[in-house]
Amino acid sequence: TNILKLYKLFRYFSSSSVPLEFMSYSQWVEFGNACGISDRRNGLFAQVFRLSNEEHEFESKKKQLRKAGDTNNNLDNKDNDKPQNDSDYDFKQRQNPSNMLTITEFVEALIRITLVRYPKLKPDQGLGRIMSKIIAGADSSIFADFNDIFNTSEVQNVFRPYSKQIFEIFERYAEKDLDDPAAFSSVNIREAFMFFKDTNIIPKSGLSRRSLINAFAMAQGMRGFDDGGFECDYGEFISMLGLISRRLYPGKTIHTGFQDLLENYVCCSASHRGSKIG
Repeated sequence: TNILKLYKLFRYFSSSSVPLEFMSYSQWVEFGNACGISDRRNGLFAQVFRLSNEEHEFESKKKQLRKAGDTNNNLDNKDNDKPQNDSDYDFKQRQNPSNMLTITEFVEALIRITLVRYPKLKPDQGLGRIMSKIIAGADSSIFADFNDIFNTSEVQNVFRPYSKQIFEIFERYAEKDLDDPAAFSSVNIREAFMFFKDTNIIPKSGLSRRSLINAFAMAQGMRGFDDGGFECDYGEFISMLGLISRRLYPGKTIHTGFQDLLENYVCCSASHRGSKIG
């Protein structure tokens, strides 16, 4: 659906740098330019970014005050959105960093653009039109999903001989985060980069750090938006490998590229070093 494609677009552009779940202004501009909807003449793109970010932060603070039983009639004072102390600021920054968009704010910003550009259309019609323009302008590879391809006989035939070894490799890296034993069933971004370096995907493959971060994030679909996940379980780890193989071997068939990644990097490396996160 278009909504799923919109979420993938957000994740694709927001994951060009950490934190993966938020979109900075430069990423917002990059998204607009890549999809053909930016407007440099009247500053609309900059304006909706600021408004969507500021309004969401203010409304969030009002809800916190109401829940706490505020009796000082300060609910409409935007000064209340300022952090009260350093710890309050740190928590706020982790939940919704200043000058960055969450997925909700991203959608709000697009709706604001729709209302300005298509004032004579009903909101749903205008949003449908701008969505069509965004999807048509975006690189189609952004919407690629390795999960469906993985179930084809060609890819399964490639994967099957390596399945046990790949699972052992996944477990080895999932267990490296000694600070969080509960996360032993998933690979976080730090563990993923240890894997990339130990298998010489970095630097031998030539893929950029940004491309690898993006593959890590895109493999998780929409799950990270709901639970703040951003950790790959085993199935998502396989999807990440599939996305990397498509970027590394764009001229090859999907199953051939996947096999080359496994043979040349993932399963041939004698290293998989026992380094620990600490």
